[in-house]
Amino acid sequence: MTLSDRECCDVLVLGTGVAGLAAALAASARGADVLLVCRTNDPSATNTWRAQGGIVFRGENDSAELLAREILSAGADYGLADAAAFLAQEGPRCVQEWLLERLHVPFDRRPDGQLDLALEAAHSVPRILHAADRTGAAIEQALLAEAPAPLADYVRALAAHSPGRGTARLKRLLLLQRTYPPEPFLAAVTQALAYGLYDLNRLESLILKQVRGVFFQIEPSDDA
Repeated sequence: MTLSDRECCDVLVLGTGVAGLAAALAASARGADVLLVCRTNDPSATNTWRAQGGIVFRGENDSAELLAREILSAGADYGLADAAAFLAQEGPRCVQEWLLERLHVPFDRRPDGQLDLALEAAHSVPRILHAADRTGAAIEQALLAEAPAPLADYVRALAAHSPGRGTARLKRLLLLQRTYPPEPFLAAVTQALAYGLYDLNRLESLILKQVRGVFFQIEPSDDA
């Protein structure tokens, strides 16, 4: 492989579990050109998807100081106090901002609509969010939904229809994505997916038609 063959990006993320997807979305939101790589054609094939247990939030009469103490106590006080304090302070805030407010993960709720917080393990107050026994899958699905779904589906279909040429065609698709504005690009990808169209030259023609319509509103004429 030569330098000219390599993909260039601002941020390279390996893995599409909760850590990788959250990092990729956060970097993209700050304007970075992100390349997200997973080990299979199915980005949901992760340990996150298989995680059954809940995730720590905050309970009634709870505090970051109490959570930090219980984290350290559960580890027989072998943990780092600074790390436990950071996790106890930032963890529930990230759950609130990302999983609840941004991604709307469907955690279990009580009949009154309030979050159903469970009491587990070494916790002294109920503070565990859960989605039945598929909490990891619920979080993974919500994170994947933040990525343009048609593009993810088209990538999988393109790879399946490109035996022996998958890498080259995916590189071409990535180049098209970087060349054209997001709105016409995704509209064309959605059309191509619906038509079963995996010829990337024809996909680019669809993109150009979308660009013309969205940005220039060019009417066909006899001179064209």
